[in-house]
Amino acid sequence: MPRTSFASERTLEYLLVPKLRALLSHEYKVVPIYPWKQYEGNNSGKSSFNSISIKLFAFFPRRPKVKNPFSRDIEIKINYSLSITSKVLSEHNIPCIAGAPLISSLDELEESACMVLFNINGEELGDTYFLIDKTNSEIIEKMGSSLSQIISEDLLLDIIEGCPSMQWDEALKVMDIAKKEARLFDFNKLYGPRYKPIYFVLIPKK
Repeated sequence: MPRTSFASERTLEYLLVPKLRALLSHEYKVVPIYPWKQYEGNNSGKSSFNSISIKLFAFFPRRPKVKNPFSRDIEIKINYSLSITSKVLSEHNIPCIAGAPLISSLDELEESACMVLFNINGEELGDTYFLIDKTNSEIIEKMGSSLSQIISEDLLLDIIEGCPSMQWDEALKVMDIAKKEARLFDFNKLYGPRYKPIYFVLIPKK
């Protein structure tokens, strides 16, 4: 029996974004955005973080796939198309992260659900598949390319800490370039790139 998804990336955002925000809020003021050039990139948006140094990372929610609602093993796919965004961002030392909840049905979509995180490498070709035991978060099997690796929450914090700060106008330019590159690779005339990241704007509290 093939594994199938039971939730869209948009549905999973409602769980994953608050969990990431809670994780990061001890060290940073956290502002998740879904950037549109005509809104975040207009004159009002450009003045939002005036003269403030920020950190930035991209986040792609991923859909868990299961054989049935009682499945213990969960498949998560990291698509090669995500590496297009990752490659552009890595040139500016901006991390590209993916994440998924370890759940097998919608009724498990709650705050206590475990989350698994992936660091995406923009230099690799091909999709990566992970089969993960949801009861202990251990990898059962990994298939495909070396596009991504599972990382801990502590490692995510270390990755972000090691990123250089930037100004908001520079961040807007980089996000726009990444979107244009992704559009060239995987474009839908109505919706644009199939997979669009959420960006986390981070302002250090110290």
